[in-house]
Amino acid sequence: MSEISAESTTAPQPPVALGKVKSTYMAVGLLLGLLSGGAGALWVYIDASSTIAAMERAAAIAHERDSALQARAAVAAAETALESQDVDSARKHLDVARLKLSETSSTGSHLDAGVMATISERLAAVSLSAAKEIERADTVLDEIGLALDRELIRSN
Repeated sequence: MSEISAESTTAPQPPVALGKVKSTYMAVGLLLGLLSGGAGALWVYIDASSTIAAMERAAAIAHERDSALQARAAVAAAETALESQDVDSARKHLDVARLKLSETSSTGSHLDAGVMATISERLAAVSLSAAKEIERADTVLDEIGLALDRELIRSN
């Protein structure tokens, strides 16, 4: 029989260090934790983004509606000033109404853009420079006020 030589036998491998195994498992656990945490954070971000977008749309609608209501109040104040023969005050109220109506003419708006454009055009055409125009302006302002009322009710 042949003898086993020292050269033909392989030296026993040293046992894997316990620290190396622990660090491998910790690295895998850390990687899995980062991946699941990142996925969770992404889900929260996407969910919050849609909520934020909905809130921004609601705020834009509320701002537009507020501007239309302020324009309506300014038209009513101009009518009252005309009835009191206070033309200067009526002009100031008409300027405010025009300004507030210009804030409502955004695209993708809650209010009907065509109706609001017509109201803005009619309000821009109101002039208080001559006595005949003042009498006619009171009637036109009544019509503009009613049109604003109808649009505000419709959009509600």
